[in-house]
Amino acid sequence: MNRSQILLTLAIIVVFPIFFGGIWSGVCYLIGALGGWQNLASKYETPKDTVVDQKFTSEYGKFGVSRYKFTLTVGFSKSGIFFANNPFFRIGHPPMLIPWSAIKIVSTDGLFLHIKADDSDIWLSKKFLVNIQPYASKP
Repeated sequence: MNRSQILLTLAIIVVFPIFFGGIWSGVCYLIGALGGWQNLASKYETPKDTVVDQKFTSEYGKFGVSRYKFTLTVGFSKSGIFFANNPFFRIGHPPMLIPWSAIKIVSTDGLFLHIKADDSDIWLSKKFLVNIQPYASKP
């Protein structure tokens, strides 16, 4: 290998991870912004080790237009609903605990439970209806 090939190889080895990390971070951040996660987290951000009574990992959910396929952690406590995203996708998705006073059940029809937190639409598995019903208000 000549010197230019070695420099090109080193440049690729150094530049690619930086480029990939930048793209990954940007896409994760954009997904959080478009779906409304960041808007909710700006009001309800909480530490990722928040204690909840029940916690479910690798769950499916939807925030606005953003789908989270088996990357969500959903937790329930007397204080509210806890949401966190998988660490690989956490950029732009700080953990949050949304108080019950901000949550309203919109619909239980179909495959998913549709709730609203402030003005943000959230869809979760219907299995969580049992956890939400005692606390959330209906519109």
